[in-house]
Amino acid sequence: MILLSCSQGTRKSDNQSKQADSIKIKQDSVGSSEDSIEVVENELDTIVTTESGESFIKGFYEEYLSSIDNGTSDEVKLEFCTPELITKLSENDLSYDPFINAQDFDESLLETLDVKKSDAPQGYYVVSYVDGYSKKKVYIAMNIEQREGGYKISDVILSYDPEKN
Repeated sequence: MILLSCSQGTRKSDNQSKQADSIKIKQDSVGSSEDSIEVVENELDTIVTTESGESFIKGFYEEYLSSIDNGTSDEVKLEFCTPELITKLSENDLSYDPFINAQDFDESLLETLDVKKSDAPQGYYVVSYVDGYSKKKVYIAMNIEQREGGYKISDVILSYDPEKN
């Protein structure tokens, strides 16, 4: 009876158990214990995020635009987008990039990037920037979901027009 009550008193929450399992797996798979602790701490930081949706989307654009230049944009999509969105985008034969709503971009895109939570469509964010070529404002609407590991982009509305919505 004493052993039973001791084990109930030290019971971990599901999240703590997952973290402990992650630590065990990482310690088994990485050579030194110092390295494994560092890796695990970095991964655990992403389990629960206090980051705002706006910050997440701006971070995505910073990573994504630099990845286009060095040919790693597919890796960034895997990190920031849901598998369902990646599949949906790969099934469409688009002649332009849905995240920039254009074929090309210039470096000034990040300087004029703005992200705001939208009321219509409900739960979406409206991303806008001034196109360096045409000098016109470009709009993209996207939805993000909170998933294990943080936010993920789950939908992109192509050719979004805030005047009509």
